[in-house]
This record gives sequence, C-alpha cells and structure tokens, in this order.
Amino acid sequence: GLCHGSRAGREQQWFMEAMPGFEVWGTEISEDGRHYPNTMSPFDFHEVPQHWEGRADFVYSNALDHSYDPPLAVRTWMKTLATKGVLIIDYSFPDEGDNVWQSMPLSDPYQASLAQLQRL
Repeated sequence: GLCHGSRAGREQQWFMEAMPGFEVWGTEISEDGRHYPNTMSPFDFHEVPQHWEGRADFVYSNALDHSYDPPLAVRTWMKTLATKGVLIIDYSFPDEGDNVWQSMPLSDPYQASLAQLQRL
C-alpha cells in the first residue's frame, strides 16, 4: 500500500498493524519524512515512478487538500493501483456556514465540496 503526504509515518504504521503482512510505504514532501520508517522523502505525490504503476493494493491520503493540482494527484494515484486496488481519500469538509477562506489554513490550497471531490 501507499500513503501519500504521511508526515511522521503514522498512516503506514496503522495500516501495517491493522493488516499484518502488508508492506505499506509513505511519501512526504518535507525532508523531515526521512526520519521515519517506510517513508520516502522528499517526495512530490504528483509524480510517481513508472515502475509503481499497477502495483498498489491501496492508496490512502488525507493530504489532497495540500495538492497544487488535485485532478493530477488523483490521476497519478489511480495509475499506481492494481486492477482490484482501492483509492482511499480522507477529506474533512468545513462546517456548513463557515467561511472556508477563514477557517482553513493557507497550507491547504484545495477547497472543494463533496460533489466537486467526487467528480475528480
């Protein structure tokens, strides 16, 4: 499995504990990721090596909101999935009535509704 934008590697650790025998790797754009096991860093999740294509049983990310090009990120992640692989996107939506631009940090450039996210 692959976990994109995994910072300190908690996601891959959780998946490996939940699914013994699975090898799970994370990617992190920050150089800090090199300090954590099973993390490739620095790494831009918009660009993955060609030899990864069609190999992942699952791709997980809660970092789509950090993407500078969400459709490209999703297309790239989909290429890495095996035939029966699953893409898991964990995405938090602001509460209704919130001013998105005031409630979300500047490091989260992608602000989308559920319908917009589903169209990706």
